[in-house]
Amino acid sequence: MIEIPRKSASLKVNSNLASFFWPKPAAVVVSPEEIAALLKNGALILDVRNPEEFAASHLDDAINLPVDRIAGLISERVTDKDQPLLLHCHAGVRSASAKKILEQLGYTNLVDLGSYGQAEAILRAARG
Repeated sequence: MIEIPRKSASLKVNSNLASFFWPKPAAVVVSPEEIAALLKNGALILDVRNPEEFAASHLDDAINLPVDRIAGLISERVTDKDQPLLLHCHAGVRSASAKKILEQLGYTNLVDLGSYGQAEAILRAARG
């Protein structure tokens, strides 16, 4: 069981149930060199945070497609389902969810960069 603190009480949640609602972010297994090659070949950087977070700060060249609207918006921005897409969010949870949604829609070339900080570091290394 995972204990989630609340103001004056705690809520116990079955860890299997918690992992369904809050998937663990996947580790990035793509090197900066591979990311550089993807960028050179037209990869898009998708920031799946909400518009307010995106407006406050975002990575260079990132496109904002909030995870809660990505299924309806993606076809307007990306018509080639094989185009490389680099996903990130604030902590890595929403980008993992967005990746699952996009896979279900038939997108095939997806890289979850994880958190904002991790994505920033990977892209910095990739861009030299």
